Amino acid sequence: DADRVDLLRRARALQDDVDEANDLIREIESPLQQQLEVALDLRPAVGPAQLLLQSSPSSGPSTPLSGAAARPPRLVVNCCRLQDDELIAAWPLPRFYMHLEELRDRYQQRCDREREGLPVDGRLGLTVAWD
Repeated sequence: DADRVDLLRRARALQDDVDEANDLIREIESPLQQQLEVALDLRPAVGPAQLLLQSSPSSGPSTPLSGAAARPPRLVVNCCRLQDDELIAAWPLPRFYMHLEELRDRYQQRCDREREGLPVDGRLGLTVAWD
């Protein structure tokens, strides 16, 4: 139960960052082509024990040997194409955060380009969009 509560708490915190990424994508992409969403990776553990299957007429279909340890669910971020809702990528969190930083950088570069040529306030040294 505590694991589930922790997973939900982390998912809510991650959702804030995914919302920021989606906002940045909306500002940068034209036309909008992708959407990010929080998801769970539920794949079983991969390892030598997982690859060995036991099968017998009495046990029915092949099943993993009992030595294979289950892997707990982990949060990932899915990147889906808006046109047909196809899954393009499922990013582990470190990779998502790399993409989020890239989106922030691209957005900042775009803002910097839009500010070029605007008058600069002499007192503050900042560009001003209006007088």
